[in-house]
Amino acid sequence: MLLFVLLLSALFSAWLSLRYTSSLRKLQRLQPQIMQVNAFNSIFQALKNDTVEYSKTHPDLATILQSLEKAHLTDATKPAGK
Repeated sequence: MLLFVLLLSALFSAWLSLRYTSSLRKLQRLQPQIMQVNAFNSIFQALKNDTVEYSKTHPDLATILQSLEKAHLTDATKPAGK
């Protein structure tokens, strides 16, 4: 009985090790895409900040930004798939 439990534990440990290594490989494959998404996020955040600063001296742009912000907020609250 003890041998069976030891064998079962060894098989489970081997299975967990295989899953762990495959997850690490998948993470390494996805790393360039993650970096690209983060770079795009930084670019768009800088663009948004520049646009907000520009709108402080140009009120017409401020009203457009406010309407876009309202549209973005209403889109974010809608359930997915509808």
